[in-house]
Amino acid sequence: MNNLNNPPPNWNIQPNARNNEDHGSKWNYALLVPMLGLAAFRWIWSRESKKEIEKEKRDVYRKFSFVQKELESKYRDIIIENRKMVAHLELELEKERNRTLSYRNALISQSYKLVEERRTLEQERTKVEQEKQILQHSGAAGALYK
Repeated sequence: MNNLNNPPPNWNIQPNARNNEDHGSKWNYALLVPMLGLAAFRWIWSRESKKEIEKEKRDVYRKFSFVQKELESKYRDIIIENRKMVAHLELELEKERNRTLSYRNALISQSYKLVEERRTLEQERTKVEQEKQILQHSGAAGALYK
């Protein structure tokens, strides 16, 4: 066993000599037990607090990762919804373009028909004018007009 009244030279607690004797004071070591108790308590406390800190870190990390996954999921849902909306609007735009193109083609074809009808009416008119001229210059009606 250790003799606390005769500590090795590297210890920081040295006995006080009393009455010029070589024996140390008992009261020097009276604080040793509470100091050792405090050191043990500090060591245990630090280990326990480290465990609690690690536990809290894990809990915070778990909550953070859950929130992050939830936000990423919402972000993906919003992106998917926006892509669907864009696709739908592109389809609507394509329908409107096709509709305007068909209206344009219908107007062009109708204008061609009107131009053709006008030409045929002009031809019929000139033909009627020619027949009128012929009838004016020939026969009994021609004598009337002369």
